[in-house]
Amino acid sequence: MGNETAKDPRETPTLGYAAKKDIRRHPGPSDESIVRFFGWGMWIAIAIPFVAGAAGIAYWLVWR
Repeated sequence: MGNETAKDPRETPTLGYAAKKDIRRHPGPSDESIVRFFGWGMWIAIAIPFVAGAAGIAYWLVWR
């Protein structure tokens, strides 16, 4: 039962090794998707405080 976590390290390469191997195999799409993902994350992270502030102002205007 407890033997499932102890795998052979050669079977599962580390995350860094897998990422480096993946980028070397096809650099274009992986880099582009990473940039696109972080671009969306940046805009969402910037928008969250504004959305929360607008909701707070609307709540204050309605329920004050």
